Amino acid sequence: MNLENVINFFNDSNNSIQQGSHFHSQLAAHIGGLSQTVTDYVMCRNLEKDELVASLDSSNPPPPQDPSSAPFANFVEFEVAESQIFAMPSSVFLPEQKK
Repeated sequence: MNLENVINFFNDSNNSIQQGSHFHSQLAAHIGGLSQTVTDYVMCRNLEKDELVASLDSSNPPPPQDPSSAPFANFVEFEVAESQIFAMPSSVFLPEQKK
């Protein structure tokens, strides 16, 4: 009877090893396919990025801006006499810094 238990244990173990081997070979095949899919995806995104960068680099520069549409076009220039200049504390011009 003892020999029968050993034979059953061997057969069960052998079946478990075969099932595990089959599982791991299928898993390796799926991981290999997934790895290739990810590699292809990354390569396509890198190519797309390179094409976009090249198209931005090769695009024509923007046309010169019309001086009348410049941000400060509506400001009027004026002269200030030296006698009109007075000192102001720097806190008037500089925002308070957080401490």
